[in-house]
Amino acid sequence: PTLTLYVDSCVATLKPDASSAPSYKFISKHGCLMDSVFPGSPSRFLPRNQDNRLCFSLRTFRFNQTSEEQMFISCHLRAAVKQRSHNHLNKACFFDRRTFRWRATEGDSALCECCDSDCGTEEKNVGHPVAEEMYEADRTAGPFYTWHHSNWAGRLSVN
Repeated sequence: PTLTLYVDSCVATLKPDASSAPSYKFISKHGCLMDSVFPGSPSRFLPRNQDNRLCFSLRTFRFNQTSEEQMFISCHLRAAVKQRSHNHLNKACFFDRRTFRWRATEGDSALCECCDSDCGTEEKNVGHPVAEEMYEADRTAGPFYTWHHSNWAGRLSVN
């Protein structure tokens, strides 16, 4: 069966350990791009071109208490059978400033309403199928280096 990839959660840290501090969790609640809520934030999920890829754009930032110029991004990923994939656990939502509402990159934007509250929880089953319909994995990318006044625009691919 065809699987569709989702980004369940992502956190930026100064070390490759996702639980290290300081940290900034910018995707949470099973696919809600929380960074997009901040005024002036251009962060959003991009339209999907392939089921096995999901791209997002994130505004650049630095941790206040540090002069570190590198950071890591750790994400919890989920792949679900395409026919049953759009639900409160499998979504890609961002806050659309034009409409002042949460919007789904694909499918029903009503799934995104829980981004303002609680989207439910589920145990992580890293590397194991969930009822033969879903696979989950944790991945870390980086280090990424930051420079002051950088105008870099590019693509990040996490395999």
